[in-house]
Amino acid sequence: MHTVTVGKNLCVRAGRPDELAVVEALLREATAWLASRSIDQWQYPPHRDRIAEALERGLCFLAFEDGKPIATI
Repeated sequence: MHTVTVGKNLCVRAGRPDELAVVEALLREATAWLASRSIDQWQYPPHRDRIAEALERGLCFLAFEDGKPIATI
């Protein structure tokens, strides 16, 4: 698995299939953040099957800061 380190504390790598819950949590957090600002976007639950497939295929990435997941692409 290839990891890209950006600066001292940030790294980005492909997510693993066992990180489905991490990706879902990040998407739920982003949805709540948008809703708290009256932005009506991403108001439906994430498509778990699509995320799982993207993780299996190495197409879903996670960004970590100081080892904590902070974003998904």
